[in-house]
Formats: sequence, C-alpha cells, structure tokens
Amino acid sequence: MDKRTIVPFCLALLAGPPAAHASEPALVILPVQHNLTGDANRVTGEVMDKVAESLTAQGYSVLPRGSVEECGADAGTTERAALAAAAGRCHTQAAVGLRIDASAMGYNLRFVLVGYEGTVVSDEESSCDFCTEQEMIAKWGELAAAAGAPPEALLAPPEEGSEPTTEEPVEPPPVVVVEEPASSFGIEDVPWWFWAGAGASLAVSLGVGLPLILIDGEPTCDGPLESCPELYDTDALGYTMLAVGIAGLAAVGVGLYLVIDADGGNEEAQDEDEPEAEIALVPGPGGLLLRGEF
Repeated sequence: MDKRTIVPFCLALLAGPPAAHASEPALVILPVQHNLTGDANRVTGEVMDKVAESLTAQGYSVLPRGSVEECGADAGTTERAALAAAAGRCHTQAAVGLRIDASAMGYNLRFVLVGYEGTVVSDEESSCDFCTEQEMIAKWGELAAAAGAPPEALLAPPEEGSEPTTEEPVEPPPVVVVEEPASSFGIEDVPWWFWAGAGASLAVSLGVGLPLILIDGEPTCDGPLESCPELYDTDALGYTMLAVGIAGLAAVGVGLYLVIDADGGNEEAQDEDEPEAEIALVPGPGGLLLRGEF
C-alpha cells in the first residue's frame, strides 16, 4: 500500500466511524394500551411494528421491543409525565405512548410522543369507524408520520442519570394558626378591694337601704295605733342608701373589668411606683363616702 494512502487511512481509524446516527434521536415505544379481545398480542405487536417503521422513516432510531422490559418501561401509558420518565429510564431522547379504544363502531386511536425533558412533540388522535384490523393498523402509520422529523430539542443526547423535568405541583405552604394566649386571670387573682367594695355595697343596699324602705310608714313602737301616733318616714333615706349600694357595685365592677383587660396583655408596662387602682366606701361626715384611686 502506498504511503500516501496509509496516512489518511490511519487518521480515519483514529477519528472513528462516521456518526451515522448523530441526527437520529433514540426513541422507545411503550406497550399499547388497549381493550382488544381475541388475538390482542398479535394485533398490538403489528401496531408497534407499524409505528416503529413510520418513525424510523421520519429520522428516529427506535429501540427494539425487547429492550423495553429491560429498562423498566413495560407499562403502557399516554401520560406526559410517565412518558418522559420512561425515556429517562431507557436513556432515550423520547418515548411514545399508544392507546386503542375498541367499540362496536370501530376504533379510537391516540399517539403521543414526548421528549425526555417533558416536552410533548406530537399528540395525535384519530377514529377509524367500521375498520378492519388491517385498516386500523395502517392508520397507525399515518398517525406516526404526522409527528414529522425530530425537532432540534431531541437531537442532543440525554445526559446519563438525567431526570425528566416534569412539572410537579407546588405544594402550598403550611397554614400557621396563630392562637392568642388565653388570659390566665382566675378567681384567686381578683383583688381584695373588689371583695371589700362589693361587700360594702351589698351591705349598704340590702342591709340599710332596703330595710329603711320596708319600714317606711310603720309605727315607731309596738301596740295599738292610738298609743304610737308617730310613723317612720324613712323612704327617702332608704332609696338613697339603695342607690349608693348599686353605684358601689357598678364602680367595683368597672374596676374589675379594667384589671381583667390589663391582664390580657394589652396594657403597656407601668412603673412599679405607680399606685394601684382602689375603690372603697369610707366613713365620712353624715354617712359613707365612695372613694376611688386610679
């Protein structure tokens, strides 16, 4: 052999064989989903062969049917996410799903081709009314041919171990329930001045005011009316004492409400030297006085 022919030959060997399939993306055809009866395995096998023949003519490199089970993609589907996952497991650029719905009127056919990254390349549906099996099988060649030549996105080989970028639903953030702290105010937290004020108010209204109202107009002594001409005239004083007692109850009630409201955490910090609220009945000139400090 001439030296001038040996050198190009060696360079060709080092460069390797030409990339005949560089523009032919690998593709896997999943088993057919169907509701056929009778010799269904033969019919679905012919359908897959027809689809593979048509896709090969379009420029795809179709994996043999036996390799589908080896890569764990032996379940038929036409769902986009499942087809993208099957292409990823088989390390192909795309996967094809086929479905046959047979009825008394004929056949409804669906052809779906999805890239490994989740892009739907082709989704074709067709009906074949009153068709024979052979006519239906021929129809599959037309559906596969409608997919056309491989798009540019499928010409790049998938990375090893790459996962299909299927869109997963985004879960909403958990709802955080904010509970306001319950008031820790109990019966033991009721201030002493409340009990003192409430007791004094009840004593004035029930122990003083009410008896004065009841004895108004009664004789001032025991015996016949002729021997006790004078009558008690205490209704004015009785009603006054009753009003004082009711006012005292209202005052201590308001004071207790203010204390409970402050215990709920709505009050600002107060200085320790600030005097506490105080309401009480104290003796005064001519009777009792209602005194309050806030």
